[in-house]
Amino acid sequence: EDVNIAQHKGKLRLALSFDSDSLIVSILEACDVQVPSSDTSCNPYVKISLIPSTEEGDPKLENQTKVATDTRDPAFRETFLVKIDEGDNTQRLLIALWNQGDVEDYSCGGMSFAIEEFAKPNMSVNGWYYLLDDSEAEKSHIRCEQPVKDHVVA
Repeated sequence: EDVNIAQHKGKLRLALSFDSDSLIVSILEACDVQVPSSDTSCNPYVKISLIPSTEEGDPKLENQTKVATDTRDPAFRETFLVKIDEGDNTQRLLIALWNQGDVEDYSCGGMSFAIEEFAKPNMSVNGWYYLLDDSEAEKSHIRCEQPVKDHVVA
């Protein structure tokens, strides 16, 4: 992978597991969320989508968390079920952190996971992942090597 980790936009802690026909997606917390200096506040939330996009060109939005107000280190603690149909095996699960900006909402980075790799019995993921630029987020994920200190969500 040629992704420059130094360019990451923060980190997101999540857990993924599979149960019969659904992915169980737990968005736990984030830290060091980066927003442009022109924005006066950081009000992050997470969108969960399936990509590639629908025929209209938009990702198929499955769920999103509540907005965490005025923090770069939000605790979300939300779990969602994403139903996986037979035709979804070629898609990716896109997990993107967004900011409710002063003027408009915008992406702060994310990551994605291949459905075919994770929609299997006994498959689970739990950890911190880097928030990558949108173009990288649509095709990969990078797990944080070092534990993130001072962040503990049960």
